Amino acid sequence: MNQLSSRKSGTGWRTSLTCYTDVDMLKPQALANSFAGTTIILYIVLFILKIIAFPFFQLIINSQFFGINIADEVPTMNLANFLGVLIAVGIIAWLVGYLIATIYNRLIT
Repeated sequence: MNQLSSRKSGTGWRTSLTCYTDVDMLKPQALANSFAGTTIILYIVLFILKIIAFPFFQLIINSQFFGINIADEVPTMNLANFLGVLIAVGIIAWLVGYLIATIYNRLIT
């Protein structure tokens, strides 16, 4: 029988199992917040880069797809589209981060 006892540590929850010694669990909300924040910041940086230095933006985007000309297919953005995409990307990134932390915590117990 596995005895599961948990205690709070500085980085997350620590779990003591009989087969493992002190496995760190992830805090789902903290990981989800960091995923969403990082994704939103990256989206804003790329949007500003598209406005300020379009050739450099093309280089970065096209290199992600091994040179296929994808940057020319990016639609023109206005404020409503920018905010809509920003909110959608933030919500999806938050959900993915929360899901990853939850699945990870269930798999280590």
